[in-house]
Amino acid sequence: MSLSRVVQVAAAAPLFAILMSAQALEPAEAELRERVQTFYQLQMDKKFRQAEAFVAEDTKDFYYNSAKGTFNSFKIADVKIVEPGKMAKVTVRSSFTVMMMGAARPMPMEMPVTSTWKMEEGKWVMFVDQTAPVPTPFGDFKRGAPDAGGGFPKMPSIPNLTKLVQADKTLVTLTAEEPVQTVTLTNNLPGAVDFKVDATGVPRVAVEAENTKIGANGTAKIVFRRKLDGVTGGNVHIEIGQIGTAIDIQVVVR
Repeated sequence: MSLSRVVQVAAAAPLFAILMSAQALEPAEAELRERVQTFYQLQMDKKFRQAEAFVAEDTKDFYYNSAKGTFNSFKIADVKIVEPGKMAKVTVRSSFTVMMMGAARPMPMEMPVTSTWKMEEGKWVMFVDQTAPVPTPFGDFKRGAPDAGGGFPKMPSIPNLTKLVQADKTLVTLTAEEPVQTVTLTNNLPGAVDFKVDATGVPRVAVEAENTKIGANGTAKIVFRRKLDGVTGGNVHIEIGQIGTAIDIQVVVR
């Protein structure tokens, strides 16, 4: 084999290894997604005993003793294989209703939940590190009895919920002289929140968020850009997923 051929083969080896690794991940991820889908469907159907088959052996006691949540729907949002064939992180967006302090009726909420899955006897199973705190928008939830430092963080009352994530303005005016405006969202919570922007009410105004997650005590910017003349504007609706609140931004185009 010529020296040039040896160099070509050596240069291609890392790329080949990466491609083979990616191909190996595909069936593993497909199997994981299938088991996660089945597990959460069983949870939603309240078939908790059948769901036990998808729980790691060292997590079963915790699973038996933990409160089983009630949710209305779920969707797998993200799957990350952390260690090929060994460990994975799965994020599921679930919608449910909760009774908050001061509310007259249960409130609909949507929240991403991240779980850890590991390979056990050739199958993906859900695993819980029972020593690690669980992050929530209101602070970390610490497992264990309250007198041992465990329990949920203090929850706000309904009137205070709207103050937890705020916009610096709720009226945006776009003109030929100032065709671009920015709205800044501020998260006053000790935990991260997700948000969704519905700009269907302003079809001829470009609305773009720099991201859809705001970190603890962080900010996110939403840019409004005037595209056409003769448009009167409308409303942009922003939903804050974890706390079930919403912000409406009035857009005026001149």
